[in-house]
Amino acid sequence: MNTNVFLPSNLNHFVNAKTKSRLEQKASEVIKNDYNKLLLELNKAKSDLECAMINFNYVSSPKETDIYIYQIKNSQTQYENILSQLQGILDRFENLIDD
Repeated sequence: MNTNVFLPSNLNHFVNAKTKSRLEQKASEVIKNDYNKLLLELNKAKSDLECAMINFNYVSSPKETDIYIYQIKNSQTQYENILSQLQGILDRFENLIDD
């Protein structure tokens, strides 16, 4: 599994800046780790959504239709929630820069 994650350039710059205090370094590493974990979760949610959509195309009964509609809606909700969490992390990062 590829665990390399690309961060926004301003986040990488912040994480690599040499003038930070130890507390700022720790906070930036926590933010970076949270961001990376959420990106992995986002990729999984995207994959789950794609699988559910593909399976939906091959249903043969009304019960299967209901199952895959539920899975699609669930995956979409997870994807949207993770995007919201990622935005929260970027907001936390911006607050660290502003302080």
